Amino acid sequence: MGSNASPDKVTVARGLRVHEAEALRQELAMHGIESWILDSSHTETMSAPGLAPMGRLLVASDREAEATAILSEFDKRKPPDDTPEDKAWRADVELDKTASRAFRASVAGLLCLPYGLHMYSIALLMTLRPDYGRLSRATRTKVWGAALLNAAVCIIVATMLWLSGYELAAGVLGFLPILIVGVGSLRGKAPRDVQPPDSVP
Repeated sequence: MGSNASPDKVTVARGLRVHEAEALRQELAMHGIESWILDSSHTETMSAPGLAPMGRLLVASDREAEATAILSEFDKRKPPDDTPEDKAWRADVELDKTASRAFRASVAGLLCLPYGLHMYSIALLMTLRPDYGRLSRATRTKVWGAALLNAAVCIIVATMLWLSGYELAAGVLGFLPILIVGVGSLRGKAPRDVQPPDSVP
């Protein structure tokens, strides 16, 4: 079950997020067992609970069997309602998925269904606008990549139609992105209703 991390400490749980490691540490503390959280990226350094993104939980080697039994019982209990950390993590994952779909749509639009997919991509990007401040750097890179591709395609398509003598079509196609952005801006300023977990499909 455990693997030696130091001469007198063994691992009783691994692959833990911050709040998971802290919950297990508190459970062991309630039974009088001292434990430590080890950051997996710094295996030689004992870290504070908040510094264990994917850490391990260690106990003294002479308490391993007792700690293992306690944690086994803890895992069998009915899981509690999602913690705020779990909800925030899942929300961030969904935002990243939306950004990825927007980026893929903008790239796919260069190969097939031009402009149509870019309008779809713009619409997806506008749904992310209210949450832009909480996006990770990687997600923001996808957002800006999709936005730049969409802008370039919109300008090129409208310009080609205009030069070909289709001024009305160029005007309509050029106005659509502005309309989508405008609607998205209004949506971003409106207060957002937060649904309780039970009402989320």
